[in-house]
Amino acid sequence: MTAQHAEEILTNLKQQLEVKHTAMKNMNKEEKRICRENERLKREVDEYKKKLLLAEIGNGIKQIPLLNKRNLDQKSSDQRVSPTKEIEVKNVKAAPKPVVPINTNNKISDVDLSKLNIRVGFVKSAKKHPDADTIIIATDMGEEKPRNMLSSLVGSLALFEIEGRMGVFLCNLKPAKLRGILSEGMILEANGRDKVELLKPPQGSVPGDCVMCAK
Repeated sequence: MTAQHAEEILTNLKQQLEVKHTAMKNMNKEEKRICRENERLKREVDEYKKKLLLAEIGNGIKQIPLLNKRNLDQKSSDQRVSPTKEIEVKNVKAAPKPVVPINTNNKISDVDLSKLNIRVGFVKSAKKHPDADTIIIATDMGEEKPRNMLSSLVGSLALFEIEGRMGVFLCNLKPAKLRGILSEGMILEANGRDKVELLKPPQGSVPGDCVMCAK
């Protein structure tokens, strides 16, 4: 690069810088002019607003002041409804309860024992229900297959006190399921003061024998 060529490059750069500097000065002047114009327009708008307000007042138009956010919040707070106070009630007597007459003619009818199918059975097995607080009793009632009966004797009798014994059963209860196990009857027991015992059939009884109850 020759000295003359370098001089030309420097001259060109100086010219470009001068152009940019001039443009920046012009931009600053334009910005200042716009700011001055905005201020002038703002003053004119305020002046026209004052003139309009005076004209409305002169024509009898009522002026309503504008509420700012702070005033609106204060007004809303003042207009809140206070919570209802509890009123203490004194010397108020409750209305007397109506007296329901007792019907002495209604009597509980005696149980018809002839409708109960009570039979002798043999407990083949007794085991705890896996999902309930009951005992599953498989009972030979002299039928083709044993019946399962659920009992709430848990805690009253041990399993060995039930299994392998003759007992008395109510057989014509409606079958019902408990946690997947069908119960087809009820084992009968006697509740004493200190313990619970299974009812014992007469000596010589066999599964399926009918038990008759005398009044």
